[in-house]
Amino acid sequence: MNSRAARLANLLVGNPQDAAVLEWAVKGPKLYFNDSRVLAVTGATVSGVPLARSFTIAEGEALDLSNILDGYRGVLAISGGIDVPMVMGSRSTHLAAGFGGFRGRALKRGDHLGLGNPRVRSIEKGWFISPALLNPPGAESLKVRMVRGPECDWFDEATWEKLLNQKFVVGAQSNRMGLRLKGVKLLPTNKEQMVSQPVTAGTVQVPADGNPIILMADRQSLGGYPRIGNVSWVDLPILAEMMPGQSFQFEEVTLEQAESLRLQAENDYGLLETGLARHLTGD
Repeated sequence: MNSRAARLANLLVGNPQDAAVLEWAVKGPKLYFNDSRVLAVTGATVSGVPLARSFTIAEGEALDLSNILDGYRGVLAISGGIDVPMVMGSRSTHLAAGFGGFRGRALKRGDHLGLGNPRVRSIEKGWFISPALLNPPGAESLKVRMVRGPECDWFDEATWEKLLNQKFVVGAQSNRMGLRLKGVKLLPTNKEQMVSQPVTAGTVQVPADGNPIILMADRQSLGGYPRIGNVSWVDLPILAEMMPGQSFQFEEVTLEQAESLRLQAENDYGLLETGLARHLTGD
């Protein structure tokens, strides 16, 4: 769900940016380690655990991630990554479909996770990420940026004014497939029956009840609701950290602006990886 947190955590432990990590919501697990590893936690702030800073855990020690102090979703990266098979180009778990990750399900007490061969086994000093890099470029606006979608002209300008000037609340039925929003209802002026069309992460669909849905990590590949917009790729991590009941406001940007934000984010990842590579190497 929070790709930025996952990529940053992996960089802090010397992993490839797409190595498998653990992600949890509300309450994390308690983990026991059979050998020493370098770890990093990003996303949510956990009691007693450094945030966005690499640290070492020794063989036989436990890591308690159960007490989140701030945030909603936490991410743990382990040097060497988690040894799970690649399925359809990903090591993530699709809970609804029951495949990928570790046996296609959420972890439970007693599970034993294999780990990969680490590039880094110990560190003399914990490396940390500047707070300015923890959030997407431009996130200080406190708004979620979006571009107009393929069916944007199905909605009149008055509806667009409502969309951009009113706050939306994340509904209790939100999950990994999508965030169901509550607030002003968005009703199309075009009453045509829509044929199912491709959707992606961040697609903002408007079902018949007028309450928009933002598709997230476990989204389907096709949708039959009008696509009024698409959240900028860099702002999806902001949505991933929102709990039910939290509110936000949309901000419209152009496709060129959204792409510029993406390139800036990729540049940040590249600079961080280059800087850490000098230090996070060897045993």
